[in-house]
Amino acid sequence: MRLPVLLYIFVALSILVVFSSQPAYATTFTLSDQGSCQAAPFSGTWTVSTSTCKVAGFDISGGDFIVINSGITLDNVGTITNSGFFDTHMDATITNNGVINNEGPPTNIPHGTISFFITINNNIGATIINSGKIDQDAAFTNDGSITNTGIIFDAGSGIINTGTITNTGTMTLDVHTINTGTIINSGTINVDDGTVNNSGGTITNNLGGTIIFCCDTHNSGTITNNVGGTINHGTINNDCGGIFTNLGTYTGSVTNVCSPTIVQSANGAGPVGFSTNAGTLSGLVAISQSSLSPPPPAGTYPFDFFSWTITGLFPGQTVTLTITYPSPPGNNYVKLIGGTWNPIPVSVSGNVVTLTVTDGGLGDADQTVNGQISDPGGIGTLSVPTNTGTAVGGKILPIDMTSLFVAGISTNAFWMMPTLGGIAGAAMVLFKVKRKHEANLS
Repeated sequence: MRLPVLLYIFVALSILVVFSSQPAYATTFTLSDQGSCQAAPFSGTWTVSTSTCKVAGFDISGGDFIVINSGITLDNVGTITNSGFFDTHMDATITNNGVINNEGPPTNIPHGTISFFITINNNIGATIINSGKIDQDAAFTNDGSITNTGIIFDAGSGIINTGTITNTGTMTLDVHTINTGTIINSGTINVDDGTVNNSGGTITNNLGGTIIFCCDTHNSGTITNNVGGTINHGTINNDCGGIFTNLGTYTGSVTNVCSPTIVQSANGAGPVGFSTNAGTLSGLVAISQSSLSPPPPAGTYPFDFFSWTITGLFPGQTVTLTITYPSPPGNNYVKLIGGTWNPIPVSVSGNVVTLTVTDGGLGDADQTVNGQISDPGGIGTLSVPTNTGTAVGGKILPIDMTSLFVAGISTNAFWMMPTLGGIAGAAMVLFKVKRKHEANLS
């Protein structure tokens, strides 16, 4: 009789352990209305007519999340900081779906400041207006709009911009910046110790604007230095598709590196050229068909296979790879993904093959969203149809009918058992009827 009691005690202790193991700092605060504005951690003043919460700064603990809903404005005139970083060693996170107005100018006391290990995600349709200071030690992702007339200092994990940044203030970039969106500058952008990868984006430096590049800048988009603009130092590497137009003052150098990287095929059938419209192509190696395991689908591969990696992308970016062969190579491109050969859609025009691949998705051999795309693959003419696989969550998985059948049984076990039971019962009734009928005839 004691066993159930002991069992209840064990379950209760297990639940207590599970809940006590949850981090106390994992708290999400959503700014959505007057009540949330006046509550901690904001403790702000609410203006009904503009749905604005005005705060004099607040503390965020490491691991906490601040979410600003669409249609809501956070007006900050104090300091927003991650006071618990040294206790948790974790970044806090601000996700903006509305408007953040960080008031300034920085010479005012007090002025708006966002600093100290706070990750900022400015989502599509959201806006950050900064006339104060954003001192960034963590990741900064902009898919919306940033207007800066104050100071932005980024020494964290870099800025990834797919939206629009308009700068008339000062931006100092100490780490890697990836731009696939638009940057418009008439203030100062100082790329102090970092690098800029303008990966298909647009950078425009207007009258009165100054951009100081310390190091190499990769450009596969458009960089325009207009009349009255100044770009100092550094080297702009125009990758394939990159355009640099200088109408102002430029004291650096420009290198056109759009010419394809050429590698001799492993079977000696001729040189093959590779070029990408974004990122940097590296690790290009010719591979013989006989060395691949598992072997590729049966067919003819006139130039064997190649392995390559495209780096310097923002997570999830899609790029176009152009491969130029000495002669038409065939129409069937296959890639080794997760130990399985899979066909990948390509465009073939004579001896030129265009391959569109996405980081972590279709065409990326490592199937990981990590800012790079890798590939062992090749093109030819297949002798038998290939297993085309099925797309699941951006990944190609081979169709396994056994697994599909087992999964179906597992998913529908509730209905499967009564159904099988009904079929068996019906079979038994028919068998008995048949026996009775045969007995009557005899």
